[in-house]
Amino acid sequence: PSIDAPASDVCGGPSALPRTFKFVRLTSAQRDTLELDDHLDECPGSAHSIVEAITYLDARGDELVKLFSVRTHEASWDAPDEPALTVARTVAPAGKFPKRLEVTEEVLCPDGKQTPTCKPGKGTSLYVLRGGRYVPE
Repeated sequence: PSIDAPASDVCGGPSALPRTFKFVRLTSAQRDTLELDDHLDECPGSAHSIVEAITYLDARGDELVKLFSVRTHEASWDAPDEPALTVARTVAPAGKFPKRLEVTEEVLCPDGKQTPTCKPGKGTSLYVLRGGRYVPE
């Protein structure tokens, strides 16, 4: 919901600002990159889903150009008392400029058990700046 959603909203009102931002040193020691952190909470009927994402933007001339974007948290469930299937990702800049991005992904199944639709696991992917965008290494 939006930040001004009433407390009676089916999602229970706003839990966080829908978008926050900060400046980070990612591509250069002399220039900042804009980091956006988005939060979307949807509740159509009894279903509920949460999606959070991180996006990095750089200024090129008078435009903002997307360097990288990834969902950092995804969770969904169909009933209030049902445990959620969750996919969590962390993004960690590493190394010298331009920094690499290390994305660690963890899949958490409801009740911690593997099912036909959920296989728990954890892995890491590396991304490097190439051609003005972050691409898999």
